Amino acid sequence: MPVEFLVQPDSEAALDEAGPREVPAGAYRDPARYAAEVDGLLGRSWVVAAHSSAVRPDRLAVWDGFGQTVVVCRDDDGRLTAFANVCQHRGARLAEDGAPCPGGQVVCPWHGFTYDRAGQLVAVPRRASFDRQLVDDLRAPTVAVAEFAGLVWINLAGDAAEPFGDWIGDLAGELGDYGMDAWCLVGERRWPVAANWKAVIEGFSEDYHARVVHDETIPSGLMYDGTQIRLLGRHSMMVTPLASVDYDALVPPVDHRRHAYCHYSAFPATIFSCFPTHAQVMSMVPLAVDRTELRVQVVARPEAPVGTDQARYDRRMASGVDHFAAIAAEDLSVLDRLATTASATGYRRNVYSRLEARISRFHRAVDDVLGPYDLGPSGPASNGGKAPHAD
Repeated sequence: MPVEFLVQPDSEAALDEAGPREVPAGAYRDPARYAAEVDGLLGRSWVVAAHSSAVRPDRLAVWDGFGQTVVVCRDDDGRLTAFANVCQHRGARLAEDGAPCPGGQVVCPWHGFTYDRAGQLVAVPRRASFDRQLVDDLRAPTVAVAEFAGLVWINLAGDAAEPFGDWIGDLAGELGDYGMDAWCLVGERRWPVAANWKAVIEGFSEDYHARVVHDETIPSGLMYDGTQIRLLGRHSMMVTPLASVDYDALVPPVDHRRHAYCHYSAFPATIFSCFPTHAQVMSMVPLAVDRTELRVQVVARPEAPVGTDQARYDRRMASGVDHFAAIAAEDLSVLDRLATTASATGYRRNVYSRLEARISRFHRAVDDVLGPYDLGPSGPASNGGKAPHAD
């Protein structure tokens, strides 16, 4: 019998209707479609910029992606701001990640233009030499910013961004219950991947591949046959029972966040891979139509579970980055080889099963924003990059 968790899985009928059951290969290799995805989808969506601990009043965080660069600041009262990491004088890069922020100011390293934490220009060397209309009230473009689950999120749409609460939707309760605001950053890694960003999302959105790809690194810890899928608008999740848990001894419904492996997709480009004590947060950052950077942050509860030695727990959490790297290496070895088939005439489309319903939902959400990918005489379809919506 399936484990009865607090979250109810979707029916097979609902999973069958999750989204397209096939996607043409051109959607992964068409430069025009890729450009539309970057400008009309990713550039208007919420993405992870940094772990909350990396943004302090005395230190800046810098995020680079989608051809953009952003400074994230925190004031002395803990409030966050973000703005384009570009000097409005002659386009210089203002700061690097981890740079100090003396006096709450960001100083351009080229000519000394100085900005406050909100991106407002506050000082110009030899200001009288400029036409006042060019420098008065000058500021770097604003980037929307929010803090949730121990992470700093940004949206390049700035004042036009969808409110974070509206975007996160039902994931707010799911992820918020973990208490990740109090979790510690264990470590970070980045990997280049020779594949389209959507293919990388897909590779980390189902466990259908696990018994083949991860037979050695995850031999028996997860009970894949018991995986349950729940679609949450444009987002999705799946819950997999842990082999180490005696579910017969627990009173149903079982809290999946306390007693199972939970995997969440925050559309479009963020994935949470959550265990009761730790999690991996994955961000897919496209570099080109056929190249992606996978950015991973490993976070963990600071306190050991009841009955577990704290020192032993700390050592196990510290080793979690290397353990995940070993698992990710197995996924990436497959994803990197997609480069050898991406332009092959034999690669015509992807087809999806009910076990891959979360991928179908992802593609439906992409199509909701950009329009379905069209191979007709007019080429790829687009709706002009409407803002993402929940259903």
